[in-house]
Amino acid sequence: MGNGMSKVVKGLYLGNIRDSEDRENLQRNGVTHILSVHNRAEPVLEDMTYLCISASDSSSQNLLQHFKECIKFIHECRLGGGGCLVHCLAGVSRSTTILVAYLMTVTELGWEGCLAATKAVRSYVSPNFGFQQQLQEYEATLLQEYRAWIRRDYGRNPFRDQEELQGLLAGQEQRRLEQQLGSRDQQGAAGGGVASSQARMCDRNGGRRLRQWLIEQIDSDLYPGLIWENEEKTMFRIPWKHAGKQDYNQEVDASIFKAWAVFKGKFKEGDKAEPATWKTRLRCALNKSPDFEEVTDRSQLDISEPYKVYRIVPEEEQKCKAGIANGSNLTDVVEMDCSSSAIDDLMKEPPCVDEYLGIIKRSPSPPQETCRNPLIPDWWVQQPSPALPLMNGYSSYEQHHSGYSQMVISFYYSGRLVGHITTSCTEGCRISVGQPSSHGEKLYAPEALEHVRFPSVDAIQNDRQKQITRKLFGHLERGVLLHSNKQGIFIKRLCQGRVFWSGNTMVYKDRPNKLDRDEVVKIFDTNLFFRDLQFYNNQGHFPDSRVVLCFGEEFPDAVPLRCKLILVQVEQLCVRQVVEEARKTCSSSPMLPIVDETQHDQVYRIFQDICGTHQRPLFRENQQIAV
Repeated sequence: MGNGMSKVVKGLYLGNIRDSEDRENLQRNGVTHILSVHNRAEPVLEDMTYLCISASDSSSQNLLQHFKECIKFIHECRLGGGGCLVHCLAGVSRSTTILVAYLMTVTELGWEGCLAATKAVRSYVSPNFGFQQQLQEYEATLLQEYRAWIRRDYGRNPFRDQEELQGLLAGQEQRRLEQQLGSRDQQGAAGGGVASSQARMCDRNGGRRLRQWLIEQIDSDLYPGLIWENEEKTMFRIPWKHAGKQDYNQEVDASIFKAWAVFKGKFKEGDKAEPATWKTRLRCALNKSPDFEEVTDRSQLDISEPYKVYRIVPEEEQKCKAGIANGSNLTDVVEMDCSSSAIDDLMKEPPCVDEYLGIIKRSPSPPQETCRNPLIPDWWVQQPSPALPLMNGYSSYEQHHSGYSQMVISFYYSGRLVGHITTSCTEGCRISVGQPSSHGEKLYAPEALEHVRFPSVDAIQNDRQKQITRKLFGHLERGVLLHSNKQGIFIKRLCQGRVFWSGNTMVYKDRPNKLDRDEVVKIFDTNLFFRDLQFYNNQGHFPDSRVVLCFGEEFPDAVPLRCKLILVQVEQLCVRQVVEEARKTCSSSPMLPIVDETQHDQVYRIFQDICGTHQRPLFRENQQIAV
């Protein structure tokens, strides 16, 4: 079944939406029932029995309320001799939560044991933290009642589910231990009784040894998340979870790194466990070896189960590169362990606190050399650059249009307005959790910026949402920078937490738009808005003057706005005034007059000035400027 549908126990499968539509594979595995749990769950195949649960992969989604009907559906299917596929979109979070709840009910295992057993057959499953909390709550409150209900209504469980799950856990652990012992025996046989000089010679062509060793580990299926990326087996995934994450499991997430340390003789049983050092050593080896090349556009580092993708470089390609570089012979390449200074540098990953795994996802920190350069200017104060010809004349132009710098910023927590402010600083503002205090903060934002704080979470009534929002705040310390001028609204994301947005310049209309860190993006185009407003009439769609920022969760998507933890709405003050007047006029006139000096002279003069003056924009639409 490859990386698709995975058999967990007899008659029970876990998969993704593609698996649910693969009729041939479903029939081959005896699947007769499909439990679909995602936003647009609906029956697809005529000859299947369905239970469809509409649910998002969101922190606020209540799956616990559906546990009983899902357990009933799965159990009756299996008792009737059928097979049940439980799936969501990716087969990672929602469907895993439902499946684990069922396994808990028909065995004596807790949620962590059932989840670990599921990971033994599908290594990348990971319910978001909210779903994990619901599983924990289920175990503490309803589990015994549901187990009694299953026994009362359906009798003794005829399946050997508990034995199968325990076998999965024990078998995986045994294979991993055997693999590690085999690696140690192989190393001992190569080095036993041999002089140290010969042992050093054995390390030559370390890249060759790493290549062979790593391919063997991928093919062994002993390490969760270490899998081939393509059928040609020229690329592979390697798990890359940060050791500080709340659901980090050293035995699982660090297993491949530990195996490399054992193979290299850098770790033996009884030594102090150092998963970060193990990870760094293998990273050094991969980076130094000519056999491997990271495929950054395939790597996923800000998901709940992050991974990197590496390509195995063919020997002919290596020879070509080496010949171009300096004509050196590939046989001279030696795999070297990281020096202590290299390890220190490589281990400087972003700090990780207790995370809300379902929504709080972080992007990599900027390169260290960038962070250490105190002379890097911010674009809010940088001088015109030859590389950015459209910036010429920026300072003098803005002095005459400072009225466009004011923004109305509104904060919504779980759909409820909790605060708003109108900015006054012409340089822009910074939205963050606390007042910047450290000396290093000057690097990330000019001191002249107005500082706007997120409102306190005390305004949130639901205790769980309050707790999760507070955790999310831990990833928004540096916040975002906002700047408004006659051309539009610009943003620069500094925080580690992900930020998504919608506005009239967004690239994608049908999927979330994510802000990259440390890049300036134009999120609202004032001229475009007024051009749309000129052509508006009551039969059309009134153009939206607002920008919406969503912190920590994907947006826009199918999840209702009231379910989003933190939404921030941004609007230019002068544009808002025009919109209010335009709406008043539209209510009494079928067409929107462009200029009417007899009514609201000041507002319409602004409107006329903006619509009639189409100067070249200071930034191209959606232009991202690397700072």
